[in-house]
Amino acid sequence: MQPPVHEIVGCCIDRLRAPGFELTIRFAHSDSYQWIAVSGSKATLRGTALVNQANGYSFQLEIRDGQLDGSGIDSFRLKVWQSVSGVTVYDNGRLTPLASGSIVLHK
Repeated sequence: MQPPVHEIVGCCIDRLRAPGFELTIRFAHSDSYQWIAVSGSKATLRGTALVNQANGYSFQLEIRDGQLDGSGIDSFRLKVWQSVSGVTVYDNGRLTPLASGSIVLHK
C-alpha cells in the first residue's frame, strides 16, 4: 500500500520582506520542502529557504483553513532558523490571521 501523497498547489508564501530581512521559499522546487502533514483543517510544511538570498535556512509553516475549522479565519505561523546552528531568525510566534488572501485545504 502506497502512503498518501500531498501536493502543494499554488504558492502559500513566496517572499516575506521586513527591514533587513527577506525570506524566499520556492514552493515550485520539490527540494524546497522536506515534508508536509495534513490533518483536518491544519497543515504543516517544513523545508528549506533563502534568507537575504543566502542558503542554509530551514522553515516550518503551519496553516489553518478557517472554513474547515468553522472559525472563518484563515491563519498561519511561520518559523525560520539557521539549518546548522538552529538559531531562530524569524518566528511570528503563534497562529496569526491572514491580512489578505486565503488558505484552502482540499481533502
